[in-house]
Amino acid sequence: MRDDLTIEEMRKWESLDISNAFIFYRVMRDNPERCCRLLQRILPELDIKRVEFVDTEKSIDEAPNSRGVRLDAFAGDDENRKYDIEMQVNNEDNIPKRSRYNQSMVDSQMLDKGAMYDELPDSYVIFICKFDLFGRELYRYTFRNVCREDESLELGDGAEKIFLNPKGTKGDISKELKAFLDLINGIHTEDSFVRELEDAVDIVKKSSEARRAYMTWDMDIRVAARNAASEAKMEEKQQMVARLLRQGKLSYDDISECTELDLDKIRQIANEIGLLTT
Repeated sequence: MRDDLTIEEMRKWESLDISNAFIFYRVMRDNPERCCRLLQRILPELDIKRVEFVDTEKSIDEAPNSRGVRLDAFAGDDENRKYDIEMQVNNEDNIPKRSRYNQSMVDSQMLDKGAMYDELPDSYVIFICKFDLFGRELYRYTFRNVCREDESLELGDGAEKIFLNPKGTKGDISKELKAFLDLINGIHTEDSFVRELEDAVDIVKKSSEARRAYMTWDMDIRVAARNAASEAKMEEKQQMVARLLRQGKLSYDDISECTELDLDKIRQIANEIGLLTT
């Protein structure tokens, strides 16, 4: 990755704050005690004394070959509880399903290490959103698996998903958590932990190594997006080929010309839908 940046790239880097996924990840990863304090604000009912990051690079390396570029902080504490924390700026339709995927990643890491099902630790998948995902104006939305016929009956699988909403106006949260949510909204407070986070952001942004890593990460996101768009176009073309083949009005050569797919691909699709002719 080159060291020199364009003016536009430098302006983009300088504009980043704690709500950026990369900056948030680095601020948490560089100081596990800082992550512990944030988790304690989010989960005041727990006594979280210490956390350490678990296979932190896996969160990034997983991405290019699977579900897209991910930067989530995956940590564990002394009580063997696991936490997956992700900053989310854009309101994408797939976030609830992504929370399910993140949960599966937490579980699979434990199972890969030989754990039995009854040894799976309690886990908390946390999305810090910069918007109100569910539109109910709550500061936080907490989900556990419960029986629909008797909502007082919990499944007891130890899985919890939390979505934080800095735009919220309803719900009972601590002033400490509110100060953190204000920070995500770009509102400065005199909270000592918030000031520490602001200082940590400045330190990350002064790091040439972090800047290079961010530019690489940002490029990976763009490549992944282009690849996804290309795959979507290919799938649309294949669906069009299948429709034309079923209509039976055009030759393979005509379909190839219309769709810009080669003849071998046309024959492959024809064979898959049982319409291959010799």
